Amino acid sequence: MTTQQANYQLKTILDKFAKDYQTTAETSRISFMQSAKGGDMVPAPGHIYGNDHKARFEERCKGYQAEADGVLSGIIADVRARATEAPREEAVRIVQMLQLREDLTADEVNNLLSVYGDNAQAYKAIASVAASKDVHVPPCPIDEELKALEDLQRDMAKTLTLSSAESGHTTDSFLSFFASMNIDPILPTEK
Repeated sequence: MTTQQANYQLKTILDKFAKDYQTTAETSRISFMQSAKGGDMVPAPGHIYGNDHKARFEERCKGYQAEADGVLSGIIADVRARATEAPREEAVRIVQMLQLREDLTADEVNNLLSVYGDNAQAYKAIASVAASKDVHVPPCPIDEELKALEDLQRDMAKTLTLSSAESGHTTDSFLSFFASMNIDPILPTEK
């Protein structure tokens, strides 16, 4: 699955979740009003009334969470595979050569990372040798990508819940904000 497809699917899941909440809230409100006694206050819209309606919605939330988890699990597995991929022999020889050197410059390290840094193990080995010679580089981009995807997976699971929906996380403004801050930077539609 491409990042563009994953981005679209996650946003679709969020939209289904929000529509489901709004529909369930209105259905439960109508049901509550029909069973109310005369003189009772009319319940406010936008909330789910009744334990049965809440339980059914929570069950559907588990389905939304599973869908989102399915989308992200495949991508996370691919990134984990990239993170553990063995480096090329040439990269191993470069790391061995760097260990023999007394000093390194930041430019040299950055040049080596631009050539061999697409492999996580090579990146970390070069960064480790460089750090031992007081040249520091940013964390491995593949590790950062993996962490960001795992954070997104956790955030999706937290968002696709009844308590999250009751906190206002089904509004268009929240969903737009969530997508722009959590989904789009991690799963860009253009690479």
